[in-house]
Formats: sequence, structure tokens, C-alpha cells
Amino acid sequence: MSPDTTLIRRALWIAGLIAVAGVLGLGPLHRFDDADALISIFVSLWKWTPFYWGQARFGMLLPLLAWPLRDPLANLVFQSTASAFCALVSFFLAARYLVRRPTWPIAGTVGALLALGALPPRLAYLLFPCSGQPYAPSLALGLLGLLALEPAPNRSRPNRMARAAGGVGLLALASWVNGSIAAGLAPVVLGRQMLVTWPTDGWRTAARRTAAELGPVLLTGGAAAWLMRHMNDGNPYFETLPRARWPWAFHRVGRVLIEENAGSALLWVVVGVAAVGLALQAIPRVRPTARVTLGAILALSGSAAAMGFAAAINVWVMRNQFAARYVLPSGFMVFAAVGLLWDVPLGASPRRASAIPALAVGALLVLCLVRFGAPSLGGVESAVVHMAPDVSSEVVAEGCTHLIGDYWRSWPLAFLAEQKLRAQGSDQRVWVVSTRSEATAPMWRRVPRARWVLCAPVTDLDPARYMVRLDRLPPARFEPVGGLVVGRFSP
Repeated sequence: MSPDTTLIRRALWIAGLIAVAGVLGLGPLHRFDDADALISIFVSLWKWTPFYWGQARFGMLLPLLAWPLRDPLANLVFQSTASAFCALVSFFLAARYLVRRPTWPIAGTVGALLALGALPPRLAYLLFPCSGQPYAPSLALGLLGLLALEPAPNRSRPNRMARAAGGVGLLALASWVNGSIAAGLAPVVLGRQMLVTWPTDGWRTAARRTAAELGPVLLTGGAAAWLMRHMNDGNPYFETLPRARWPWAFHRVGRVLIEENAGSALLWVVVGVAAVGLALQAIPRVRPTARVTLGAILALSGSAAAMGFAAAINVWVMRNQFAARYVLPSGFMVFAAVGLLWDVPLGASPRRASAIPALAVGALLVLCLVRFGAPSLGGVESAVVHMAPDVSSEVVAEGCTHLIGDYWRSWPLAFLAEQKLRAQGSDQRVWVVSTRSEATAPMWRRVPRARWVLCAPVTDLDPARYMVRLDRLPPARFEPVGGLVVGRFSP
């Protein structure tokens, strides 16, 4: 196959994955959107900061990339699609990094299909199109960085140096986006070099590659952890539970995972597909690659265990009731590991292997459409409407300048109001005064006090008054106006 043909096929394959990500980014999974997910949209639209508002532990890369899109809905769809693409491509990057055989795209496809088909819809949303979670972008950047650090003896010295610099830069971006990603990448590097490279190329080569790859992972991860600890002084994001409570924490995480997946085929699908794939390793034509496959699986399993352990003993995770989303990176590693059992059995012939990209995109596209539904821009907007009472038209008509009250309703309402104002060609802004509005406080406090019109849904009358007191504002006079409570300061 000529280089031009290979390049065209790769371009078409990436375009196909973008199309699958677009289906997820415009799909019904947006019904799980909430205020946490919308904050990243406002970071892009209102005031970009290096980290998520109020939490210096998630780097705002996707909001930065989406900055040119000033329409709220377009911005949301772009960030969701980008997150879904990063999640999809991460399965293929993990397979490519761990095994050096032409059938690696099959392993990535099986892993992605397993995650999309077996995860409960809410967890599939959090791993793929959720704009408020850092898992997918950090995994894609980190794995791509590891691939860039791989030795390239046939390239020129300047090219190798550029690749190494690019790899370190990608790892730095990954650690910025997710300060804990190094805890997952380090076991992958160690496992791959000790269990795959060492038996094949000797311990000297394995040690040299370990230093070349693990060093940048630890350096960038350590620098990011130090910076985030410094910026989050007094917050429990990086605190760990006392050792005496670790068994209790592990038990709680297990219970939450079982409850989260109650009624789902997750466990049975993973166990069944893994058992069959493991049995296939005994087939004569598959047996020669079994050692490399099992070594790569152990590397991913070690990463899953390390990230799950770190999440279970974290104080912040405990305060959030050990929510299942905190162990999603471990789940990713498990799905990727199971996928590695299937690439050789399914892609034995060269003709079959050449058809992998098209089959992968087709299978992923069909699964997304069948399981989650057809994409719809109107459906995405409807999902936001369902987060809060849709009184955005009244907010615009009353000339509201500040939305106050409940965090989970104020931000969705501001999103809808912002969309209506942009559609009218107005540059007016309806600021939110609630949780996570500290980053924009200098902007919304700049509005002359005489022009302030405070608004909240009628259900948020008490929270509205509370927020006025919380932000040390003078008492305001509130009165109901339709579905709103509108307040103004006394002259």
C-alpha cells in the first residue's frame, strides 16, 4: 500500500471517528447535562481561566479551543463532541501504545464498543460527551504523548528531538487538564516496558525506554500536583483518608459501583467478553502473540487499580458519596484491556485487517444510534430547558442583569437567556450570582447598582435572598412577576 493511500485511509478513519463523536455530542445523552457541565461553557463564553471556576484541578483546554464559538449552544456541542472524540480515540491510542501489530485498531474498536454498549447511559455520558469532566481529554493527550516519546531510530536527530519535546508538551497538557492522570499513565509505562519490552528486547532497552517515558510522566505530573496543591490550599481535593478508614472506603466504592450498575449488563458483558477472549488466546494461530497481549493487559490492569485506589482514599471523593464517576478512568483501562484480547483472533488475515477502519467506524456509529438515539440540535436545547423552569423569555423581557439563587437552576437559566440574547443580536449579559460565580464577580459587580435587576424563579425566593446576603449586598425588595421573583435595590 502506497504512503498516499495509507494517509488517505487514516484521514478518512479520523473523519469517521469525528462523525461518531458528533452523534454523541448531539445525541440524547445530553439529558444528563447539569450546571457542572455548563460551567465549562461559561468559562469559554464569559471569562476563560486556566482552571475550572472554584477548583484549580481541572485545566480548561476544551473551553479555550471553543472560545471562538460565541453561541452557547454551538459552544456546548463543540465541547461535547471534542470530549467524545477524545474518549473514542483514547481506546485506539492505548492499543497502539501497548501492542505493535497491525491489528491494534480492532482492540481499540472492541474497547470502545464495550464501553458504549455496557456502561449505564449516565456513566457513558460522563466518559464520552460530558463537557464538565476531564477524563477523556487527559487520557487522549497523555497516551498521545507516550506515543510521541517512543524511539524513532530511522528519523533524523532534529525530528527525534521535536517528537520528544512534543511528547513532553502533550504530557504537560494532560496533567494540566487532569492533575491525577500521571497516576494512571505511570503504571501503563512500567507495565509495558517490564512485561512487553523486556522479554522481547532485553532489560537494557526496557530500562532505557522506561527512563525516557516514565521520567516525563512523573515530572509533568509532579509539577501539576504541586501547583494544584498550592492553588487549592485549604481545600480537600488532594487529601487522603486515614489508613484506618481505607477498608471502609473500598467497601463503599464497591457498593456504589454495584448500585450504579444495578439492572445493567455491565458486569456480565465485561466478564463474558473477557472470558471468551481469554480462551481464544489458546488457539494455535493466536498463541504466539498471547504473551505480549497478557503483558499489555496486566499493564492496563495495574493502571486501573492505581487510579481506583487513589480515588477510593481521597477525601473529596468521600465527601461526594464515592460517586462512580471518580473511577471512570479505571473503567476505561478495563475496557481497553478486554479489547486487547480480540484484535488477533478477529484480524488474522491481511484482507480483514485492511477493512478494520471502515468496520470500526460503522460498528461504533450503529451502536450509538441504536442505543442512545439520533442526534438533534433541538434535543440538546431541550435537555438544557429541562434543567430549570424555562422562564428565560421573562428574564430577557424584564431586563434582568443578575440571576441569583439555586446553583443547579441558575446556570441553566443563564445559558438559555444568553442564547436568546445572542439570537436577538444583543450584547446584554445576564450574570449569575451563585456558587462558582466568584471568578466573574469583578465583572458583575461592575454594573452600576442602580441598574441591577435581580431575578430568580419563584421557587428560589429564599435562595435568592440568601445569595444577596452571602455576597454582602444590601437588602433588595423582591416581588413576583410571572414565573420570576424580581428584586431591586432601594435608592
